[in-house]
Amino acid sequence: MTSTWSSLSPTTISTSETMARTNGKKGKKGFLNPKLPSSRLQVAGESSDSMGAVTLPSESPGSPLEQLVAPIEPVEIGDPGRAARLHVPKFDTRFPGVHDTVFDGYRIYPDHERNSPTLDVRAASVRGISHRHEGVVRQDSYCIGQSSQGRYLVVAVADGVSNASLSHLAAEQTVRSIVAGLAERVDDEHPDQIDWYAEFRTVVTQSWLEPLRDHLASAVGDPTRRLLLERNPELPEDFDVVQLSDSELGAVMATTVIVAIIETADEDGAGHRVWLARVGDTSGWLLRRFDASATGQVAEGPAPEPEPAEKDDEVAAVMSIESSIETVIETEPEPVPQGRWSSLGSVKNDGEQIAESGTAALPSFHDRSVFTDLVRLDSGHALVLMTDGIGDPLGGGSGMVGDHIAELWSDPPASLAFAGHCDFARKSFDDDRTAVAIWPIRDTRG
Repeated sequence: MTSTWSSLSPTTISTSETMARTNGKKGKKGFLNPKLPSSRLQVAGESSDSMGAVTLPSESPGSPLEQLVAPIEPVEIGDPGRAARLHVPKFDTRFPGVHDTVFDGYRIYPDHERNSPTLDVRAASVRGISHRHEGVVRQDSYCIGQSSQGRYLVVAVADGVSNASLSHLAAEQTVRSIVAGLAERVDDEHPDQIDWYAEFRTVVTQSWLEPLRDHLASAVGDPTRRLLLERNPELPEDFDVVQLSDSELGAVMATTVIVAIIETADEDGAGHRVWLARVGDTSGWLLRRFDASATGQVAEGPAPEPEPAEKDDEVAAVMSIESSIETVIETEPEPVPQGRWSSLGSVKNDGEQIAESGTAALPSFHDRSVFTDLVRLDSGHALVLMTDGIGDPLGGGSGMVGDHIAELWSDPPASLAFAGHCDFARKSFDDDRTAVAIWPIRDTRG
């Protein structure tokens, strides 16, 4: 008996406004051709029935179908805060095509025969409590693609800068453009040869301007146009977006980004090679998978201190006390055991109590802002790319949040459960949350 599931297709069947606008437009600079003849591409929230299907034995261990039906419970880590329970999600009527939550689950094969899968992937992007309460669109995005010959998996995660009104467009266009471009080229252009600064610069010039032009021409584009004219009074009233400087463009569209190119086959048995590049505080981590025989149970942190009584039950009042999207990072208890999380690069505000709101971001960045790395991903670890909505409460990975998520993600959870994990409640942390995790499939033969 066999079961069929979509190759690189989302578990949420939804199409974003931006993707719908670009579908079918070919040869137009700044747009993606959705029917790539060679590489396979999936953007968070996009349906992909035209991308083919994969046939798998239903009895295979960890069948993707089995992993889609597990029950889900709300996840609370320590003190969840009252805003997590009291807030009422509101719709952002300006951008009806951007969804509150999207998630995906894939099994990756290194060749077209699809005989032996090598990687499991889970991905989710969820709107934070702050944006839900305020009725502001989710500003994170991710995209996943595979090269034409199947040799490489390409993943990008982006976090739109909150004070830029169209940052969700910047994040979405960035991940789509860079994954599509690399998936088409990486079989012929070795990852070692990529000029990452030029890659990110090309993303801005070739994928941002057309969506911005469309927005300015729409019924909701007037506030953006007025803002740009106020920043540069020398612009003509009928200015075109190509006339904008990086700083002017960054006032309305800005995003951090991390990209990973992962070998789908572990050919030498030393682990899948992973090439990483990022701009800003969207981060990459190696998570050591849970081994009860080696570490015992993950210890629980101390019980949270009682929460002071609050005088006002209104969500806005609660959030004014709890909210600190980019200002406060809590001190976490020491872990038992240690060493589950290894940061691929510097940890944001490591050793500090106050997180600075400024960070490098596209489009106003320079070559020194681009961090690159080459690591190995073996079966004892998972690779996790995340925005700071998860990275800030994670801290250095050595506290209650790190322990809890490490246990949940020791092995690939059900796709819906993974989305629920990303939406965990933790007092003071209410930003959008996005993570893509990749687990090498353990060889259980022999």
